Amino acid sequence: MSKRYSQIKAMLAITKASLISLIHNPSAVVFSIIFPVIFIAIFGLLGNGGSTYDIYLDSSTNKSAPIYSLFEQIKPLKQVDYENYNEAYEALESGQIDAIVKITQTNGKSEIDLTTSEASVTNGSIVTSILKSLVTDVNLATNEITESATLQTTSIAGREYKQIDFILPGQLGFALLNSGIFGSAFVLLSLKETLVLKRFFATPIKRINILLAEGLSRLIFSTFQAILIIAIGYFFFDFTLVHGVWTAIEMIIIAMAGLIVFLGMGLMISSISRDENSVAPIANLFTLPQFLLGGVFFPVDVFPTWLQPIGHLMPLTHLNEAMRKIAFEGASFSEVGTHLLVLLIWAIVVYVVTSRMFKWDK
Repeated sequence: MSKRYSQIKAMLAITKASLISLIHNPSAVVFSIIFPVIFIAIFGLLGNGGSTYDIYLDSSTNKSAPIYSLFEQIKPLKQVDYENYNEAYEALESGQIDAIVKITQTNGKSEIDLTTSEASVTNGSIVTSILKSLVTDVNLATNEITESATLQTTSIAGREYKQIDFILPGQLGFALLNSGIFGSAFVLLSLKETLVLKRFFATPIKRINILLAEGLSRLIFSTFQAILIIAIGYFFFDFTLVHGVWTAIEMIIIAMAGLIVFLGMGLMISSISRDENSVAPIANLFTLPQFLLGGVFFPVDVFPTWLQPIGHLMPLTHLNEAMRKIAFEGASFSEVGTHLLVLLIWAIVVYVVTSRMFKWDK
């Protein structure tokens, strides 16, 4: 008697062949691994230099104080908004801002209360120097023996938030976006055009297992890709992993959740595209907006107000933010639940649409 046909063995055989094809594909290696590593190296070597310093102005600040008008004219100090003081304090602890400032006026005397953090030692010192200079200039201008302005400084403990802590998750997210969308779209269309799919159909393997095999090969490849990128960032550029290996594992789990969404987009694009020449233009409609507005190089909050809601709708934004919170803040899956929910909604929408549009032939 002949042996019973094994769907699992057939699926794993296609997975293996697809994975070998990915490894031997120069463009897949370059765009999925080498380019992200180059960007990480560039930003890792650049460090945290900048000409502006983010500060939060306490809501109880006396804006009628004479020194306040001078304070507002200091261009290097950029005021950022938070819902309340506690949020600003947490941002200061994690190095996302450089200082908290409060200005009061009592009996004709101005007082600046400055709080900095060990999470941003260099920038905090620069802000302190700037405000010391301001206070000195005000006191000299009054020509009085008693000081008309004082500066009180406080430093709190914190973990340094380095540029690499922002850049690496963004680069990993974008690499997964490219791998998922371009990889699955081009491969499936190529399988159709070369009639490889028709040959698969001549075998007993179920059609769904063909898709699962292609998806599994990309999950394996992208897991290796994520491990490599995180390891390079950690060992060579001091990327923060709060809980070490466990944090890296959590990042990889989140990364694979994002990849599943992007694979669905790739399947949808392969159904829309007529041939391989039309894949890139259509795929760019999905990738470019996310590359520009998905928090890859800059936080979404720095964009104009009218653009921010668009950025917050994109799956790449939520993937990047979830990985950043897990890596630097040690957040649990429940604490990034909102980001995971958005990814889940995207996955449902994408696969429902894809199931209605997907075609096995051209």
